[in-house]
Amino acid sequence: MEKEKTDIDKKLSRAEAFGIESADAIMEAAHMTYNAPRGINIVNACIAKLQEKIGEFQPKEVSRKRRKEPARAVLFGIKLANVTIGAAYLTDDVSMEMAIIRACIASLQQRIGSGEIKAVPAKPAYKKARYDKKDQLQEDTTAKEAV
Repeated sequence: MEKEKTDIDKKLSRAEAFGIESADAIMEAAHMTYNAPRGINIVNACIAKLQEKIGEFQPKEVSRKRRKEPARAVLFGIKLANVTIGAAYLTDDVSMEMAIIRACIASLQQRIGSGEIKAVPAKPAYKKARYDKKDQLQEDTTAKEAV
């Protein structure tokens, strides 16, 4: 009886470790975008898909019109979540599958909450350099046409 309990505890700890490793891989994929808002979208889509799998997902009310098909970042997050779900499904016990998914969700939420990926607004100098060029080009072409 005591041995069975320790075996179950070992399996659960391995399942949780695998869930955390899956979360690390998802975060690395989000960092590879080099675009913080896109990375946040990937992780949030992944969390939503994992929560949907275990029945804890509550859809948010959206005031704007929804897209016909999801953005590429969202699709990528869903695919990453499906990989985690598929790997968790390979375990023969449903409780282990749920432990993997719950550990992955908890790790992702903790890392997003800690601000590991932050959406940083563009600096005013960057905005000026980027958007003033368009205005300047239009003024130059009208000046050449007048001559």
